[in-house]
Amino acid sequence: MNSEQAKAILQHYRPTVDAADPHFREALEQVQRDPKLAQWFTEHCTSYEAMRRTLRQMPVPADLREAILTAPARRHPVVWWPPPAAVVLAVAAAMVIMVSGYGVYKHRLAVTQRRDFTAYLHTMTRVAAGSYTLAVATADPDVLRHYLATVHAPTDYALPPGLHAFRLEGGLVLEWFGHKVAMLCFTQEDAAPQGKEENEDHDVWFFVVSRAALPDAPASEAPHFALVRGLITASWTHGNKIYVLVTRGVQATLEQLL
Repeated sequence: MNSEQAKAILQHYRPTVDAADPHFREALEQVQRDPKLAQWFTEHCTSYEAMRRTLRQMPVPADLREAILTAPARRHPVVWWPPPAAVVLAVAAAMVIMVSGYGVYKHRLAVTQRRDFTAYLHTMTRVAAGSYTLAVATADPDVLRHYLATVHAPTDYALPPGLHAFRLEGGLVLEWFGHKVAMLCFTQEDAAPQGKEENEDHDVWFFVVSRAALPDAPASEAPHFALVRGLITASWTHGNKIYVLVTRGVQATLEQLL
């Protein structure tokens, strides 16, 4: 499922009401993979909740129940009961407030939506820690680069030396405010540390994006380490690319790969 298909399904999504509905499961998983879709989904849920609150606050005419019960008994067709002028004005005012309020919200969201490097790290680690589907599953780096080229994602990246000991599983492409992010997934089966099961998979995620996407990213080629969402990350800049290496464990785990 791609993001356009997910959006078409999620247009009918009701927050909290449909959270456990399996019909939306795959579309919700796509939200975790696409930051642009996640932004749209946040707006959709906020709009739904705003409309729901507005409708709940609208006054109900005192004679509505009686009008409904007596309407079928009338012998002559009549126009539906005219609502009091006050109710009409209240409904109109509520709709104006709702529309204008949502417009203000969208404007604020567009202005305040974080695009800095910290937000980027949180988004990428959320994808790594979540449920995602590889766009291409392959152990052949040339096949992966060919796919990335077809979708205009970064291909001229340099892998950290330690990653050559890991097995490539494949990759996918993410969107970051109009910039393509290449996500490469690696795994290694080796002797597990003491206290862990043997042959445990050790996953590593490698993200590559144009330097133009994140002007505030660390400019140094020396890696900057940070713990984000329970994952350890190493970030650095080389040439016109920004790299982020992510795995579980401690800083020393990544230092061995760089």
